[in-house]
Amino acid sequence: MGVISGRYLLLPLLEPLIKRTLTLRYFLPFCALVLMGCGLFDTVEKIPELILVSEADILVPEPSGLTLDAEGGFLFCVSDPPSNQVHKLDLSGHILNTLTFVGDDLEGISFDPRDETLWVVDELQSDIIHLSTHGVEISRTKVNHSIPDPGEGLEGIVFNQADNDFFTIKQKNPAAIIYIDSNLVTQNSKTLDLTVDITGICQGPSEDEYFLISAGEKRLWTWSWDGGFKDSYRFDVKQAEGVAYNPINELVYIVCDSESILYTFRFPE
Repeated sequence: MGVISGRYLLLPLLEPLIKRTLTLRYFLPFCALVLMGCGLFDTVEKIPELILVSEADILVPEPSGLTLDAEGGFLFCVSDPPSNQVHKLDLSGHILNTLTFVGDDLEGISFDPRDETLWVVDELQSDIIHLSTHGVEISRTKVNHSIPDPGEGLEGIVFNQADNDFFTIKQKNPAAIIYIDSNLVTQNSKTLDLTVDITGICQGPSEDEYFLISAGEKRLWTWSWDGGFKDSYRFDVKQAEGVAYNPINELVYIVCDSESILYTFRFPE
């Protein structure tokens, strides 16, 4: 009788523990399902990967920026030190011409279809430089943005034909997008909430969308000024520093700075 009474005396004490154990047994799996549904448990394997079409060695030392002409028939590529020149390439990476212009630390380039000229950024000088395709310097404009360390400064540029204005990118610490109007006046900037670098920018699939790439993250994003980051894709390129997109055949071109390789990708279905 005493044992039975003792057992019943223990039940009120054990009841909260039993309820807690049963609650955790069912509650934790439920939370896991909710989090997975929200994408918080997504891993890199679930991010779609760009599909490699081709790769080609190019005779451009440390290629660091890339752009397509208006018809998508050839590429222009800049190389950073020690060359600091602009090269015209065919889509297989063969050099067709090298411009006479020599910069200080060229990092980004964009084609202007209005007059078939080029816009390049010089990281060391924080300049936007307007060039003819023969290599003649047309103008040079300082970007009015705080860049304490020039080695973490301007890394790319894209010309927006719809409004005749520009976006440039600051590489890191922090990474930022800088808006420059059609009169080449620095107007605004947005810090990107990223712990990695941004190393390239080009026009995306629509007028207000752009593609950004990161060498550190090996990632391509779709981005817009008003909407921020949208789609994300992985790629396997060491030190990717230049990107161009052809909307006609939906191909993406990326250059590897350290190994001088031109990669061509298509998007997954």
